[in-house]
Amino acid sequence: MTFVIGLPFLPDTPRAGTLSDATRSLTETRRTRTIRPHVGGEMRVKKIQSVAESASIGEYVVGAAQREITYPGLVQCISITGYHVGRLLGTHISPGSTADEIVEHFRLLTTDCGDHYPAWYIAGQFKEHFATPKAVMSSMDKFRKTAREKLGKDSALYVFDSSTLKESEHWNWGIDIRATLVDGAPKFSFAKGSGAKKRFYNLAGFYFNRL
Repeated sequence: MTFVIGLPFLPDTPRAGTLSDATRSLTETRRTRTIRPHVGGEMRVKKIQSVAESASIGEYVVGAAQREITYPGLVQCISITGYHVGRLLGTHISPGSTADEIVEHFRLLTTDCGDHYPAWYIAGQFKEHFATPKAVMSSMDKFRKTAREKLGKDSALYVFDSSTLKESEHWNWGIDIRATLVDGAPKFSFAKGSGAKKRFYNLAGFYFNRL
């Protein structure tokens, strides 16, 4: 695999309204069970107890899926995905989360042996998230400290900041991130955060940096 340091996240400059031909489309239609975020109440963070084949996880939700998780509309948010024995587990963290809600996000992630997951993949709008005045995790150092403390000292942590990608594509309504379990490990893809018909493009593993 060959890539040039210093290029933007996509290897080639896309044409207007398109993406680089170097990206791979993931267009297979799948049966998806949508998980909607909790509305109202003091604690907005909730975990969906049932495990579907696929799941769409909105803000303040923790959920699992057997094959695929999609995080829709990441504008200022961050997604966290772990995997273990044929299961994906993830959450969608809003910059509006309170300190107690941040704790609850990570607490729910580490239930059901989540603290023994071998690796966690963290993708989202870090630039926008950190710039939000009320964000509890307002810097990468704070995020790293929290993630390392809460997700287990032995787990590998990988991070991808999608902010540059969203800006280069002029996607004002954010980006969708999708994790798909392939041969026992998660593979990631992305799509424009708005629009009825979405085309997902492969997100190569080397874009994730060890945290």
